[in-house]
Amino acid sequence: MVIFGGCPRGGTRGPAREQLAPWTLAVETTGVASADAVATVPDGRVAATFQASAAATLGGQELASPVGGGAVAMLAAGGAVTWTHALGGKPAGVAISGGLVVVGLGGTGSVDFAGAPVVLRGEPGAAVLALGAADGADRWARPIGSTEWVLIRALAAVGDDVIAVGSFAGTIRAGDRVVSSAGASDGFAVRIDGKGEVRWLIRIGGESGDAIAAVAPAPEGAMIGGTFTGPADARGAPLTPIDAESIAADGFVARLDDDGAVMWAQPFGGESDDAVAGVAVTASGAFAAAVTLRGTAFIDDKVVATRGLADAALLTFDGAGHRRAVALIGGDDFDSAAALAAIGDDLVIATAYAGRLFLGDTRLDGDGGDGALVAVLDASGEVIRVHDVAGPGRETIASLAASPSGWVAAVRHTAGATLDATALPAPADPYGGAALAFRGE
Repeated sequence: MVIFGGCPRGGTRGPAREQLAPWTLAVETTGVASADAVATVPDGRVAATFQASAAATLGGQELASPVGGGAVAMLAAGGAVTWTHALGGKPAGVAISGGLVVVGLGGTGSVDFAGAPVVLRGEPGAAVLALGAADGADRWARPIGSTEWVLIRALAAVGDDVIAVGSFAGTIRAGDRVVSSAGASDGFAVRIDGKGEVRWLIRIGGESGDAIAAVAPAPEGAMIGGTFTGPADARGAPLTPIDAESIAADGFVARLDDDGAVMWAQPFGGESDDAVAGVAVTASGAFAAAVTLRGTAFIDDKVVATRGLADAALLTFDGAGHRRAVALIGGDDFDSAAALAAIGDDLVIATAYAGRLFLGDTRLDGDGGDGALVAVLDASGEVIRVHDVAGPGRETIASLAASPSGWVAAVRHTAGATLDATALPAPADPYGGAALAFRGE
């Protein structure tokens, strides 16, 4: 790992908390399974979404997952499954907010919810569904439709509200709010309160393809991250491509205030496609992004060259959007960022790697395939701990969430694997297995 710049040493790990025992749960099925998104809260409860092509169980409880649909499960601290709920479409993010589990959904046609059809307008369309966190009962549904298509990429709880982000083409509608894309596709963010009412809907983009891929709560607002191609606009803040002659996508991060106005936006990238996998804000107010860089990239006037075809990177910015540090995580092959979360002033990043990788004093080996890792870094960007997910097949971290209790990851794997010393059994179908893993920090 190569670190540029620096952050002040020290910081907080958050308030004192009970140390929770680590746990790992595998999805058991005769078909293909995937773990898609996770969310957690300070007391250690976890919400997670899944898909499965056949009957499946998690922790001994059935995941009612129709073909082409998905399921959401609520777990108590310690990993016991308290309830599961079938979803009539493809899961697209999850958050726990104000006594609700809020799930993003994508698909076509309509889905049944609370005894009535919810129409998914677009090819595909989308919706945000709210369930009671205590019992999984249907509460409310908010369709997010488009004249062409709309995809939800991530959700985040902001107080008792939730913000959903993604991309769309055409004209998008959420409640009584309507916006139209400026080009091929734009990114969107919509804030929905605890009763399902839309507070605001915004778009970010230009004449080409743009998207918002990540969102996290921030003081008096939120942080978002995504991609843009060619000149774009972030609600008055210009997104200028790093290379005006390139048709590759650049990345950006931005800070939103409580009403969805853009306080600042920071682009980054180079001649090749770059991407944002996750964003987070630390307890002391550092704004961070987990990104994938390819080749030479420019980050707030800093030149960064990857070691291989692509590297994962942890970027941190101050509250005004100025670069504080860049930490590259990669080897000589293709490595990429997968997700990001914060525990106090520490940052938890998930990445995928191919071949061999050296991270601090840890040597990682993909064991003939592609591996994944979860690394905890302190406020200076130095490695505290590394958790390796490795096996003879391909391992990935689909989603990551954290609270003062620790972090939880949605793991996908195609063969038998291990997370640290914990075995993940080989799936019945080699196309995919799924598991959830919690670790206290």
